[in-house]
Amino acid sequence: MMDISNAIKEGASSFLKRGMKIIIPVAIALSLIIGIFLTLSNGIAFAVGASLSAVAGLLMGSVVTGILLAYHLANTGGAWNDAKKLVEMQEKKVLKFTKLQL
Repeated sequence: MMDISNAIKEGASSFLKRGMKIIIPVAIALSLIIGIFLTLSNGIAFAVGASLSAVAGLLMGSVVTGILLAYHLANTGGAWNDAKKLVEMQEKKVLKFTKLQL
């Protein structure tokens, strides 16, 4: 199980690193182009906006993932409790059945 977990972790990490290798140079180039052709303040504003947008996206991804995980765990706990009750009921039925046969 840990092998699968490590493979998923490695794949996700390499996907994010590869994506950042493309996005960061594009954002820097656009900031420079805007700063050169318009004004320096516009280029700086674009760079700050792009950075804050990236941070906001990261935080929202974490929040959504956390909400989905919490929802899954809440449902799993209920299913675990129902399964436990079902097993206990079946044990009682088996005990009653064996007592009747004796």
